[in-house]
Amino acid sequence: IIELLQISWRPIFPPLGLLPQKKYQLEELKRYFFGLDFNSSVEIYEVEEIDRFFSILFSNKKSHVYISKTSDFDVFEASQVIHEFQHTQELPGSSLFLSEKNALHAEKTFLQIMATGRRGRFAWFESHLFYPLILLKAEIYSRLKSTDFIIEFENMCEESNIRKIELSSLYSLDVPFQFALYPACAMSLDSQWQTFLTADKMIGIT
Repeated sequence: IIELLQISWRPIFPPLGLLPQKKYQLEELKRYFFGLDFNSSVEIYEVEEIDRFFSILFSNKKSHVYISKTSDFDVFEASQVIHEFQHTQELPGSSLFLSEKNALHAEKTFLQIMATGRRGRFAWFESHLFYPLILLKAEIYSRLKSTDFIIEFENMCEESNIRKIELSSLYSLDVPFQFALYPACAMSLDSQWQTFLTADKMIGIT
């Protein structure tokens, strides 16, 4: 991760092909993950105003999942719901790395089962390797140079030839440093991550 923050790299563009157009409903995703016995200790809240899905595990073992809708999820939105469902299964005090790795694995498995192929694999890397690396680098540079984080992020997206995205309001709360976990987990879960990147100095990075 440190080496990737120091060199210039670009993602190799995703292969052509159609992704599944199926829309998923919340009840369907609950059955996929929990089976017929939905865990009563998990509360799900629909909050239209939020721009990210997230979950909170309280010390009384009650889990709360917050999502912006309950129907018509595309395959990637559905995988994010599965990601949060996995977090509800954690034990208090779990390792942050293992917790995130398990959630990303659940998400990746869902995308594989739903036949998203290499294109879905690329999108998974995009969310959990490419953008987290750029976010982390942008935050470091903005702090070192006292520059605007959003401007740094947009410039780095252009340098890496990756599309700029609208950032969640959560990024104003120093979230990017936490995203160092995401690249570490992605690299651990898929040893072929280098085949999705091109750079002048990739030799020797493992």
